[in-house]
Amino acid sequence: LVLPVLLLASSAAADTRPAQVALTEATVAARAIRSSREVAVAAAEVRAAAAEASTAKEGYVPRVTLEGRYTRLSDFTAPPLFSSDGRLVGTTAPAGTLNPAPTVAVALGDTRFPVIVDNWFLQAQLAVPISDYFLRIQGGVRAANAGKDAAEYAATEARGRAVLGALGAYYTWHRALRVQSLARLAVEDQKAHLADAE
Repeated sequence: LVLPVLLLASSAAADTRPAQVALTEATVAARAIRSSREVAVAAAEVRAAAAEASTAKEGYVPRVTLEGRYTRLSDFTAPPLFSSDGRLVGTTAPAGTLNPAPTVAVALGDTRFPVIVDNWFLQAQLAVPISDYFLRIQGGVRAANAGKDAAEYAATEARGRAVLGALGAYYTWHRALRVQSLARLAVEDQKAHLADAE
């Protein structure tokens, strides 16, 4: 109902503005496609399906991940391993000798472990989904491409419906104009008959 009103309004405006584009089948179809909400929704669905197809194809690309961390520990002094100065005692006598002589004592010195307060971590990982190439990604790409094709067919069908409705309204309007002109001719003919009769 809105389209015939718009077409009649545009024809009325065409009488007051001579520079306006004349209504033809092509201009009516183009306006219908431009103004149809269904066509706009179908075009958006085509774009969404194309994006899904592109995302599915990205599954073939190996994944590279990089991770880096830095940790700073508090400064502190580690306690020694032994409560007192430790010594190692050794001898050159054969094993099993009771009270071997001579013995040598060596001081252990500082038995603390060094404390590293700066901790750096860097990791790189490359993931190549070889099994997914054959089991999962290929089917997903086929499904996404089929969804894109279906969205394109739906968009074509929406454009066709919009054009068909607009052309139906255009031809109805055109027929009404012809009926109006015929009615005017009939009125003029009846006036002529009336004049002849008088």
